[in-house]
Amino acid sequence: MADTFTLSDEALDDLLYLARAGETDDLREALGTATSQHAGSTTEQVLTAAVNEQGNGLLHYSCANGHLTTVEYLLPLHSLELLLRPNQSGNTPLHWAALNGNLDVVKALTARIEEASSATGAESLVKKLKADQRAREAERKRNKQKATESATKAEDSEATAEQVRREEDEEDHRPLWDCRNAAGRGPMSEAQLAEKETVVQFLLEHSLAGAPPAPTDEEVADQDSGSVRPVEQASKAEARSADGAEADTLADSVEKVQLQ
Repeated sequence: MADTFTLSDEALDDLLYLARAGETDDLREALGTATSQHAGSTTEQVLTAAVNEQGNGLLHYSCANGHLTTVEYLLPLHSLELLLRPNQSGNTPLHWAALNGNLDVVKALTARIEEASSATGAESLVKKLKADQRAREAERKRNKQKATESATKAEDSEATAEQVRREEDEEDHRPLWDCRNAAGRGPMSEAQLAEKETVVQFLLEHSLAGAPPAPTDEEVADQDSGSVRPVEQASKAEARSADGAEADTLADSVEKVQLQ
């Protein structure tokens, strides 16, 4: 059932809009209707299917727009896998919440992820999710290396054994929620680039309970060259996620719809 479950275009559009607009009561009703219309289906199946072509789900939009009440309603309905599901640009709902500086949403998300990952019997799933994150990160680095080698001399693009070893160790010890997007950045890096300092401080303190987040590619390059450049000084054009601009404009566009 889960493999073939789909939503109609109308139902999908309604669910995504209600999450984006923060219409919690209507969203609750729409989720119930979508579930009841498919015999034997579950709310999790509906949530799994409720993504657009860019891979954005209900949590992406409600988190991006800072709709805490909607987020608090959705969080218990999401499995750990869905909480960490990235869109096509590799951004999780936490990336978007951090990018837009929605501190209360960031706190709720990290708490729920940590609760779900520490639940009895979750060990094997956590290992699988960490393995999936490592695989995506390895693929991203391979693709970047290929692109670099085609544009520069081979000796300039070769990573040292020490650098590879350091990155692998950091990937193993970083918090489960601190996953990297297609640009190689975690939620805290996105918040720092957007100058959302309260979110940066919270995630930094939270991550230090385990291990520091891995450096971004830009930070690694600066360290290896002996000239460390502060992340916040990177140009916005170079630093933003592929879908960061969309996340930035979500709140404005939704408010305009609500006021009409």
